[in-house]
Amino acid sequence: MKLAQELYFNEEHIEKIIERTKSEKFSSIWKDIKDTADRVCELGNIAFPEDTFTVYYFVRKRMSDLAMAALITEDEKYIKELKKQVMYYIGESMDFWQGPAYPNRPRTRIYHGKEVLAGELETATITAAVVMAYEWGYSFFDEDEKKTIKKTLLEKPYMLLKNSTLFQMENWVMNHLCVIASSFVQLLLLIEDELPSFAEDMNIATEALRLWLEKTEADGSYGEGYHYWSYPINCLSSAAWSLWHTKGRRLEGMNNCQKSFEWAIYNQIGKYEIEGYDRPVAVATNFHDCPFLFQMEAPEALLYANYFKNPVAQWYLDEFLMNNPPRPDALHTTWHILNTMLLALYDEENFSEKPSIFETERVFAETGFTYLRNSWEGLCGKGNDTVMQLQSGGGGRSRSHQHFDKNSIMLFSKGEYFICDPGHSCYRGKSHEDYDTHTSSHNTICINDGDQVLNFVEKGMLHDEVRDYTSHNNKAVVTYKDFHEDVSFVKSHAEKCYSPYLKDCVRNILFIKPDLFIIWDRVEANNKTGKIESGFNINNYDGKLKLDINGNKIFAQRPKADLYMKVMSDVEYKTSIRDGKLHMAYHINTGQEIEGKLGSTKRISLESEGRANWFTVICPMDKDAEKPFAKCDFAEGKATMTVEYNGHKYEITFTKNDIFYKCDDGTYYTF
Repeated sequence: MKLAQELYFNEEHIEKIIERTKSEKFSSIWKDIKDTADRVCELGNIAFPEDTFTVYYFVRKRMSDLAMAALITEDEKYIKELKKQVMYYIGESMDFWQGPAYPNRPRTRIYHGKEVLAGELETATITAAVVMAYEWGYSFFDEDEKKTIKKTLLEKPYMLLKNSTLFQMENWVMNHLCVIASSFVQLLLLIEDELPSFAEDMNIATEALRLWLEKTEADGSYGEGYHYWSYPINCLSSAAWSLWHTKGRRLEGMNNCQKSFEWAIYNQIGKYEIEGYDRPVAVATNFHDCPFLFQMEAPEALLYANYFKNPVAQWYLDEFLMNNPPRPDALHTTWHILNTMLLALYDEENFSEKPSIFETERVFAETGFTYLRNSWEGLCGKGNDTVMQLQSGGGGRSRSHQHFDKNSIMLFSKGEYFICDPGHSCYRGKSHEDYDTHTSSHNTICINDGDQVLNFVEKGMLHDEVRDYTSHNNKAVVTYKDFHEDVSFVKSHAEKCYSPYLKDCVRNILFIKPDLFIIWDRVEANNKTGKIESGFNINNYDGKLKLDINGNKIFAQRPKADLYMKVMSDVEYKTSIRDGKLHMAYHINTGQEIEGKLGSTKRISLESEGRANWFTVICPMDKDAEKPFAKCDFAEGKATMTVEYNGHKYEITFTKNDIFYKCDDGTYYTF
């Protein structure tokens, strides 16, 4: 069999791919590819009746599945349908190739004083679909069809992607540019023989990708959230790999994203049994606009496994992807999955290693993502990790994906998501605007029910919006961290996240391993009187939460484990409870099953006036385990807490500048 340009693998590799379809290891992946191809043949359509998204979101996966099935089997059924589908999309109008006219996807751009037609994410994904279909189905097209396909690629996506790449690299260096330029790279490689300007065009595409890679934070974490890092990396993977495979050329700046895989692993909690799924489903931290039910897909992991030879990425392919696990009906699912690449590019010779090579605690300083976990075993499938994430700084890179959530926390433990973030409902939905992003919906400090102040340094989304946004207000700062094998501590200041600045707003987290947390929140409003609230959203997505509040003690019972909390303070406060939301994933359209309804969390609020000084003991517990004992004595300038738990007695003294920790086993630390 012949390939068009050997973009992703050589022709002699086809036999190896065929052999993989007969192996047990790849059986789930091949079944998914073949089932999809069969369904397309049955319906005669890339779009399925049960789809809740438009075809733009499905076309890359389903077209590539159909093309791979044709390449591997040479079955006339697949070949005939592949040719039909490619020619159908090739024949679609320019309007279709441009994609929907969303507010941030205008049909034209003003580039250097000239109005030009433009493409967007949808143009990129249709292009990627046709490129893969033509690459793998090359032997099945006759010469006239080949000429028609190449002519159309030149007339439609080539122009649209080039125009948008040129415009966006001068105006909006953001994730859309990465996706568009990535498809542009692959298109150029496919039609190189038709392009006298190939070298110039490729320089444009690779420079656009360099600019995006340069913008990625030095420590790898892009700052918008796990999902919004993942989808450009998903597309970048195919571009970087095809350029390297065909030209031996590596994209400049790729090392800027090399460390980001570690950040992605910290975001991944593990595989959990979730109601509504017949097998464990991947769960992730869901700050900003990242879904709760989320995993990296093959392109992202393959980039790090093959391009960077990262052993944890190779492990991730085996643990999270090779059995084709269930996913929610969500935006990231339809956009990201590409099992054909997993089947074709999996490299058995890559070294594999569990993520236990990483430290259990980590602060990503540039973006403020902070992780405290007791082990990596849960990520390996045992479901026993305790993981707390603190959203300290975070972003400032994109206005559209930020939440007012600085110093918010989340807690997973013992197979349960206990303290949860609302996540993201519909990208353009009312819940996202009215509830999801607001400070009063997160597990952090809220003043008078208002939002934190988040401003940004970024050019506008449209050509007539170019202006700067100040960013000095929007960042909480981890000012101190000290991690030990038995105890860890982190301090994060958030005074500048409010307007006017607060006199004091500090969240201190003491983690006594394996599963005891003490959070000290110290807040003083400084010339701003009114309500200070600290909120905790407790997971009730399945309606199976039992919540008991008795004075300053809170006991939350979930099916697999329980959560005990006790709040102590030297100021008067009151406790209230109301319904909140947890979105399981997110969608383009509203009203989907994954969208959380009121009551999918119960929000516990601690409220005081003018100043707050809360000491909260948080302890996830096995069923029927003995609750910790905790008391706190207050004196001028200090508080002394005694905690008895799990056979040990701890004494912690809190002063304004220091925390003194002592355990009855003789361990002593000063933080």
